[in-house]
Amino acid sequence: MSRLPLRFGVLSYVNCLPATLALELGEVGTDQLSLRRGTPAQLNEAVRTGELDVSVVSAAEYLQNPELYHRLEDIALWCDGPVRSVCLYSRLERDQLEAQPVHLLVTPESATSVALARILAKKSRTIPFTNLEQAESAIREGRTQGVLLIGDTALAPPSWTEKLQIHDLGGWWKDLTGHPMTYAVWVARRDLPKSRLQEARDILARSCSWGESNMEKVVEEAHRRSGLPRPELHRYLTGIRFRVTPESKAGYQIFKEKFLAPNLVRAGE
Repeated sequence: MSRLPLRFGVLSYVNCLPATLALELGEVGTDQLSLRRGTPAQLNEAVRTGELDVSVVSAAEYLQNPELYHRLEDIALWCDGPVRSVCLYSRLERDQLEAQPVHLLVTPESATSVALARILAKKSRTIPFTNLEQAESAIREGRTQGVLLIGDTALAPPSWTEKLQIHDLGGWWKDLTGHPMTYAVWVARRDLPKSRLQEARDILARSCSWGESNMEKVVEEAHRRSGLPRPELHRYLTGIRFRVTPESKAGYQIFKEKFLAPNLVRAGE
């Protein structure tokens, strides 16, 4: 009797393509997987509620609910310095954002990036925006001091951001801590059988290896989806890392401590 396919969550942003394009193309795990694409927030909810067996999730999701998951500890989405797809747009300089109370409109698509913004802009109050038009009017009218964009939207931001300061949160984090920043991790449901857990680990490892060996195909697919220039996408995608290292572990531990600190202001507070 054949087993049911593993229900796998993959990010809808191009930043994860080096790790997951092989799954989407059927190069790895052809008959073993049922794929579902979504934003970090959508995938967080889907695996949390049991709609997915294995998924990439926000690092913040795992830190908030570790009892729900097995973490696949050899793989994560991290960057050592500026990441280019997690950016805060503001008229204020970085030192002003660090020192004074500010109101920030933030993407509803991510938990980690919002938490990172609250850690870096220590006195910020973060409110999710409904759409980009709302964010534009709020920044134009001075009702917010910054707008946080992530993913493909941050790679090709709307024109109204052109007159604003761009604060890359990955670079800001590196300057603050001296360490890489882990944005997402891979998890499996806590009740997934051990044999299937190992199957998921093997599939992800093979998918990452395929992406490393086929970066031209990855860049071409990212270009098809985003329309951004291929050289720009190559620089961006080769700057994102997926193999966990001692350096990325150290940065993740620092983020964990800051994220779980009792004095971290939560969204909407």
